[in-house]
Amino acid sequence: MGAIDEHWCTLCKKKLDKTKDKYLDFELIHQAAKPLVKKWKKPKGLICMECIEKDPKLKKLVDSILAAGNPVFVADITCHSFSVCPNYQPSSKPNVNCRHIAVIGDTVYCKRSHPGSLKLMVERAERLRLERQAALRLIKRAFRNLPEPARQAAEGMFADAVGGA
Repeated sequence: MGAIDEHWCTLCKKKLDKTKDKYLDFELIHQAAKPLVKKWKKPKGLICMECIEKDPKLKKLVDSILAAGNPVFVADITCHSFSVCPNYQPSSKPNVNCRHIAVIGDTVYCKRSHPGSLKLMVERAERLRLERQAALRLIKRAFRNLPEPARQAAEGMFADAVGGA
């Protein structure tokens, strides 16, 4: 325990390997516990996953940290064609460089036409699909208010019309 780059668990004194072992810093756990635990001295050191698994309260805290993800991660979305785009306008968001960027699914599109931009045919098709789904929901909701024999007849005619289209 004397080398500069050595790590060990504060509780069980097990030597930890940076590449193989899983461990957390007490400071990270302390920051996550602040709203829950007010009178907790700020500990220093590392804790291995075996020691975390042994303590149910500590395990609950660590699970909440791991479920939250990385709070400091911010995706940087950059339109690479902004230098040739005549319609370029800087965005008010710090992580997006152009006001005309649209994110559909996991793909970044430019909403303006310039050399290298993509047409948003997918966006129109998606909008039409959502409009059809909304219309179908409204029709089915209207069918619920009909008396039983009329509802069955209307649903049958509707199924034939939709299935035949």
